[in-house]
Amino acid sequence: MDIIIRKFTVKRESGFEQVYPFTTFDCIFDDVKEEPIRQLFSYMREVFVQGIPATAGDKSVSGSSIIMSRPARCESDLIQFAKDSTCTGRGKFQHEVIEEYLIDNDPSCLATEVPVYDETYLGHIDILRFRDGRIEVVDYKPNAAKEKKAASQIARYKQLLCARTHIPHELVDAIYFDDKNCYSLI
Repeated sequence: MDIIIRKFTVKRESGFEQVYPFTTFDCIFDDVKEEPIRQLFSYMREVFVQGIPATAGDKSVSGSSIIMSRPARCESDLIQFAKDSTCTGRGKFQHEVIEEYLIDNDPSCLATEVPVYDETYLGHIDILRFRDGRIEVVDYKPNAAKEKKAASQIARYKQLLCARTHIPHELVDAIYFDDKNCYSLI
């Protein structure tokens, strides 16, 4: 499988532009029959080819209102991937380092920086994984144990992805992590 990258530029009202590299494998263009991965790949293919529509909101998911969510500490191979990637201490480049490492080394990692949106919000899921028939919406958060808004942000990502793909919520896990801790929404 080849890795492909498409860069999306998001322009804000203030004139600020942000560029997101949607990185994935060429397999998103394959004809997959199994649900829910077929629905996910269909959405990813659409966004990759057509981009983010003009009707997408311009409010950042990370700055959105709080969604009441309960994170629970969990065990995950993501912690070890973060340690192995040596992303810790890389400042603003930590996300790039862990995302690139997962795309290269984690067979369950499908894509990074996947845009999700509705008419109000726009966000980019750090990492999408597919494990044991379930989709994982994953966000890397340095100092995950001290996060106050991460659960709400990842819950909104899950909500937007399920709305766009029509994948049932019970087939999608929402997770955030660092090199010491991992939390899943319950």
